[in-house]
Amino acid sequence: MMNTENNIQLLYQISSKEARLDLAIRQAERQLSNVNKKLQMLWYDLAISVAVAILPGLLYLLLHRSRFIPVVAICTALKGIYLMLLPLMIYQLARAVRMLRLNREDGAVYTEPDREGTLRGDRPDREPSYRAEQKKLITVLTRYYLNKDVIGQIRRQIAESDCCTMTSAELYYQLDSLPFYEEVGPALEVGRTAGAGSVRLLFPSMMIGLIYALRVWGVI
Repeated sequence: MMNTENNIQLLYQISSKEARLDLAIRQAERQLSNVNKKLQMLWYDLAISVAVAILPGLLYLLLHRSRFIPVVAICTALKGIYLMLLPLMIYQLARAVRMLRLNREDGAVYTEPDREGTLRGDRPDREPSYRAEQKKLITVLTRYYLNKDVIGQIRRQIAESDCCTMTSAELYYQLDSLPFYEEVGPALEVGRTAGAGSVRLLFPSMMIGLIYALRVWGVI
């Protein structure tokens, strides 16, 4: 078997196409793994935001009735710090909730992946959410896995024939019909950074805590 020059040439064409396909699959799988981790981190961000907003208040409630001077001082400082940072903590919590709503399973809107070459050198648009990026990558990978199965079937067809009658042009036509896609643009990092909003909140919240501390300590 495979004793003709035509078979060898056809198998070489298949190997080249399959190598390129394997590279595209690895890149898409790596990107999908990264976006899955980002989606999981959204729940961690929410849990941390809730803990940071609630735990200091609970600690204050447990300690503030104490008459022990060092504990009273700690409670005073804790309350001042808490009041300084409370608006920022609320902002972080609201941002975490917003990110989860944006990336909910049933809310992802995404366009069909672009065939390779359609962008003509332009960079792909970034996806509107992690969930949209995830779903588009799954669509691309599903098609790539099907392409790999088709290539395997063609390879077996050629390998099992002593003298395959398929021409190089016919094989090229079959392989060219298996689509490749443009790179999926990574999702916009909406709400992931503190940004100007949290900076604007930080100054007035620090002033609230400072005024409170000064009143408690009898300065004003």
